[in-house]
Amino acid sequence: DQRVETHRIIDLAVNSQGTATVRTKGDANNGADPWTAALAAGQVDRQVFTVPYLGNAIRALRDPVVLKVLMYGAPAALVVMVLVSIWRKKPEVDDAAEAGTGRPLPAFDRRPLKRLAREMKSKEAAEKFAAAYAKLLPHRVDKISQALSTGNSDLAMDAVLSLKTSSSMVGALRMEQHCVRLEHALVMTDHTAAIEAGELVRQHQPQLEKALGGHTTRRAA
Repeated sequence: DQRVETHRIIDLAVNSQGTATVRTKGDANNGADPWTAALAAGQVDRQVFTVPYLGNAIRALRDPVVLKVLMYGAPAALVVMVLVSIWRKKPEVDDAAEAGTGRPLPAFDRRPLKRLAREMKSKEAAEKFAAAYAKLLPHRVDKISQALSTGNSDLAMDAVLSLKTSSSMVGALRMEQHCVRLEHALVMTDHTAAIEAGELVRQHQPQLEKALGGHTTRRAA
C-alpha cells in the first residue's frame, strides 16, 4: 500500500555474485521479517532521526475523506477569508487635511500624469487618457449619484472604485479623496455618510472639469 516502514537490519550477507542481501526486523515485532531484501544500488537509505507520531498524521491526511475536505474545503475557506478581509479593510485615506497639514489637496496635479506618461513611454497616450477621463467624468459622477439615490450599494461601489482609480492615475487628487471617503462609507454601510460623500463628488465635478480644461488649453498652446 506504498507505506514506508523503518526496520532494523539484523543480518547482512554478500553472495558469490557480489550482491548484498539483508534481513530486517521491526523493533516492535517478535521475530525477523519473512523476506530477504537485495541491495540493488551502492547506497541504501538509513534512519537519521525520528519525529514521533508524524507518520500517524501523514496516514490521516491520506484518508480519502480528509483529502476531499482539503482539496475542496480549504480553497473555499481561503477565498471566503480573502473576501471578508477585503470588505472589512478600511480604505486608505490620502488626505493632507486629515494628516494634520491643513492644506487641501489640489483639484489637479500634473505629476501623476507625467508618471503615467513615463510608464506608458508616450506623452501623447497619457494626454489621451486625461482627455478620455475628462469626457467620461460627468457620466461616472451621474452613475454614482443614481446608484446612491436608488440605494444600490454594489453599483455605487463599482462606480466609485472606477472613478477613484482613474482619478489617481490622471492626478485628480481631490476627486480621488472624495471617492475614498465615499468608498469608506459604503464599506461601513453608512448610507448617510455615503450620500454626503456622493454630494461632495458632484459638487467638485465642475471645479475639476475647469482644472482639466485649463490643462488641455495649455497643452494645445
